Amino acid sequence: MAPFDKPAVRQALAYAIDKVTVAKAFYGGVGQAANQFLPPALFGHATKGVPTYNYNPDKAKQLLQQAGLSLPVKVDFWYPTNVSRPYMPDPQRNFQAFQASMEKSGFSVTPHSAPWRPDYRGTVSVGKAQLYMLGWIADFGDPANFLNVHFGTYTDQFGFTNQALFNQLAKADAEVNAEKRTAMYQQASIDVMKFLPVIPYVWAGSALALDKSVKGYVTGPIGPTNEPYARLSISG
Repeated sequence: MAPFDKPAVRQALAYAIDKVTVAKAFYGGVGQAANQFLPPALFGHATKGVPTYNYNPDKAKQLLQQAGLSLPVKVDFWYPTNVSRPYMPDPQRNFQAFQASMEKSGFSVTPHSAPWRPDYRGTVSVGKAQLYMLGWIADFGDPANFLNVHFGTYTDQFGFTNQALFNQLAKADAEVNAEKRTAMYQQASIDVMKFLPVIPYVWAGSALALDKSVKGYVTGPIGPTNEPYARLSISG
């Protein structure tokens, strides 16, 4: 959705987000500023060659002007209400932080909010929100569940078309050699950060609390949706 159909404007947004401050402020010590969409816990996470977009208001303004836009650039920014997710525990405060850094970087932000379900999810999934916050909790621990799910084909949610990347991700998912597959996903992760269909800003962790009487707990591979509760016992 214009003006974000221009790569330079997406780059400007990446420079306009103060993700380090947000990651430190709102995630209880378990948030890490993200430099790519694929988290470091997964193979395929790129350790070199990733384009960097550190917070830089002057660079953001420069890119907006190079894209032929007059400052400030007006944008509509959506955030959800009535929800707390590991990747945005307090959506309104996240939004307010982003709004503040963006308005120092050549943007003029108009806020919009809606209940998480059905209004917010419905709006963003069909591509009606110009700019919005969303996150991802893995279904299984594989880069395909991150990169292929979101950027392996066209979706209305992103409105992003890049057939070369689509083909690249399909080949990576089908590769049976683990070393080759890892390298292919590392390159795909770099390319996503070049094209910027999204602006990753945080890798968020989760916390679990157990009573001291609970014994035999083993963490599931993807968190509380897949915990082996049959192994638990309660003492005392």
